[in-house]
Amino acid sequence: MNESRKNHLMEFLNGSFSLKRTISRPEMVMMGDAIFRRESEKVIEYWEHGHYFLDGGALEFYQKRYFIFESGILSIYNSQKEMMHEAIPIFLSETRCRFTHVHRCKKDTYRLDCRISDPIVHMNYTITGPFKNHSIHTCLEKNHKDRVENKPYDPK
Repeated sequence: MNESRKNHLMEFLNGSFSLKRTISRPEMVMMGDAIFRRESEKVIEYWEHGHYFLDGGALEFYQKRYFIFESGILSIYNSQKEMMHEAIPIFLSETRCRFTHVHRCKKDTYRLDCRISDPIVHMNYTITGPFKNHSIHTCLEKNHKDRVENKPYDPK
């Protein structure tokens, strides 16, 4: 990925988004907020926070990730800074990008397909195997008035 496109992608991601996630099993919808905040020339920190209903009760969720752009590769790390995904973004235009990654965890296979098209980010996971068999679709829509200084709940 060339430097100009990387910077354009990082600038697009920098900001606040509304989040809607659907999970196929158990069937549920999660709603919340997400923030990407550029920390350096290579690193974007990501938080999400929201709620969902399960078995008649309201529950909260949150997570933190790190997106690191280096040498044409996008690496995504969890909050413990363990690598989850590594991909080479494919730019379809200045405002559209896609990347995919497949990895195994125990005996299950996780397939990520991420599509970014200003102002929307779609992340689709398909998880198959003997332990898990479901899909997760996350849609992030960029908010027009960004407030990156206000991050979602972080319990640490």
